[in-house]
Amino acid sequence: RMDLCDDPDNPYITAALELPGMKAEQLSVRIENGNLIVEGERSGPYLHRTTATRASASSLPEPPALYPAQELKYGKFRRELKLPSGVTAAHVRSMLAEGMLTISWPRDP
Repeated sequence: RMDLCDDPDNPYITAALELPGMKAEQLSVRIENGNLIVEGERSGPYLHRTTATRASASSLPEPPALYPAQELKYGKFRRELKLPSGVTAAHVRSMLAEGMLTISWPRDP
């Protein structure tokens, strides 16, 4: 999930993305064709297997599991935002802390 703050009185636009449990090396933040792209992949914890089973059966397909409630999101994700004209990677600031990725860029570079 993402919040985008675009306050006209602030010289910066800021995006905040919820990424609980993610590490910086699992994310890609880049600029392509004037767009800010954030993407990554969150792997599932496989609660139905023990560590020993997981290690010995790593090449086997994942068996179906019974999850009466499954609200946590796993898998690949991608967000793409149009940046103001002239914004480059040197203008963009990002920080990942406590499961929140905060990215800001100037409204008028």
